[in-house]
Amino acid sequence: MALTKAATPKIAHIIDPVYYLENSRAEFRLSPGTAYFADLRLIDVGIASAGGTSIYNGLLGAEGPIEQISIMDGGVTLESLNRAQYLRAWQKLQSSNSGNISVGRYTTSNALGYLVGGKLNNSDANYGQGQDANTVQPTPNDTVDPTPLKAWISLRDVFPFLAANPILPTNIFKDFRVVVQFSSAAGLKDFVKDSSLNDLSTSRPLLLAEEMDSSEQKVAAMTEYQGVRWFSWEHDQFRLDALTNPGNATGAASIGDEVAITHRMRGFSGKYLQSLVIQSSPTDAASYKNGNDNFLFGKVGSQSLFRPSFNVRVNGANKVPREGLIGKNRRLAVCTDVLGNWNVPSFQVYTSQVFPENGIATELQTTIGKADFTALDIEDYCEDLQVTVRRTPAYNQTSTNQAINVSVWGHVAKALVVSSDGAYTIVNTNS
Repeated sequence: MALTKAATPKIAHIIDPVYYLENSRAEFRLSPGTAYFADLRLIDVGIASAGGTSIYNGLLGAEGPIEQISIMDGGVTLESLNRAQYLRAWQKLQSSNSGNISVGRYTTSNALGYLVGGKLNNSDANYGQGQDANTVQPTPNDTVDPTPLKAWISLRDVFPFLAANPILPTNIFKDFRVVVQFSSAAGLKDFVKDSSLNDLSTSRPLLLAEEMDSSEQKVAAMTEYQGVRWFSWEHDQFRLDALTNPGNATGAASIGDEVAITHRMRGFSGKYLQSLVIQSSPTDAASYKNGNDNFLFGKVGSQSLFRPSFNVRVNGANKVPREGLIGKNRRLAVCTDVLGNWNVPSFQVYTSQVFPENGIATELQTTIGKADFTALDIEDYCEDLQVTVRRTPAYNQTSTNQAINVSVWGHVAKALVVSSDGAYTIVNTNS
């Protein structure tokens, strides 16, 4: 059945949570025995402070408090993001520059989208790419109670399952739930600039849903629903130990020997992967905050490493020849090839040794080397998947020598199959 939302009568619902506990959890439910359009929206998400003022994390904005979010049918998990703050941080980069300036900042209150400042003559002292001070935020995103700026989140952007479905028939999903897990009061400190605030709290969110109002179209949609195929983001991770600091500041001894680590990602065994994204999360607080002030991207960006290379080996064959993806701009280009729009200026993938602060707007200097992601097309059924990371220690470069938590996000093929009696199963598929 061809279904056009614009031509279908519908009823808009603003749904209160059936359960909400500040700094803990919220749960929403859809009514059974009907059909909703799948473009659910979560609104009024934010962080408040009764006695202080701060700005949100520059990647996540007001979406920062969401630690985990799931869509469920009773006790069955349809899809879940267990490290939502880390995945959503790089998903925010999947936009054009103008899209982030014109839409992302106003729906999320983040700090993405850039204006060129200074001059483009590289012989001029003001050469560089940056941001005018008055455009760091187009609106004041203070987290001040009782009216902090809040986020509007399309759950289709969060859950590929919803993006692949035109409707949600609740004769099939009889107990459809949206479950949101928030960071604790202590955890919220990581997602505002001023981590000294001791009274941070989550705002009470609402869910927007549109129910089909045409009995004929609704009945047809409910009875003809056959399930869906989609690619779901799944997560696995490993750790890179800290590198030993070379002994001297100058000469050859200022750079140590290359270190290579290969890790088998068992979380993707027996699954078909369309693509993957590699994120290098810092572990040393000094690399993402100064005193009480978190840097603009905080700890949810991706730390640039010194002379890194990445490779992925699937079923005994390397996806990239020889040493793998080498070169910051090469990996930046591949991110665009794999993920589409990728709103990352070049200074955010280079270390400060290579890209000094000169010419970068003050508000953006803490983002140098903090958005260095790697992405690869896989397009393969994975019986065995290994990720190899190479990097080199450099003298007194604590940010690049530190221990790193490497998150690997895989786009896994799945299907929901509905039987004649209305029961369904969720399976991993081979393509």
